[in-house]
Amino acid sequence: MARNRNRRKHPKRKIDPEPGKSPQIQSGIPESFQGYKVRWSFSLLDMDGPFGWSRCSVSDLKKLKSRLSSFETMTWAEIEGDRHHSISIADLSAQAKKRLDHEELNDVDEVFSLAIGGRERVIGIRDRDVFKLLWWDPAHEVCPSKRPNT
Repeated sequence: MARNRNRRKHPKRKIDPEPGKSPQIQSGIPESFQGYKVRWSFSLLDMDGPFGWSRCSVSDLKKLKSRLSSFETMTWAEIEGDRHHSISIADLSAQAKKRLDHEELNDVDEVFSLAIGGRERVIGIRDRDVFKLLWWDPAHEVCPSKRPNT
């Protein structure tokens, strides 16, 4: 036993690592979240108020399910464009601003609009690759457009 106390222990290795080796970085990972596919969050869903989900009909839900399912196959780079875009809080209607305050979301700089149909929109908050659904806007009233049929 006395013989083992004087011995220093060293970890065993099968081979010594090469001194010039550095960690590999995975290729194909986008630098931003534009290359990621959309993910959904329902934690901010507003059921009441002028844009509440309680106003959504069964036929609207069927249309929404189909449209949102198609978005799940796309990256943010493919989604974002003319019909699906960020909206500055300053550009929102007075009702929408009031509702953000009511929901205690007044620290948000912008919301994101997904076009579902001609006028129908889903409004939410984009957090990296996650779209947090907030409102159902069937008449395009959250941020009224000056263009016809939108």
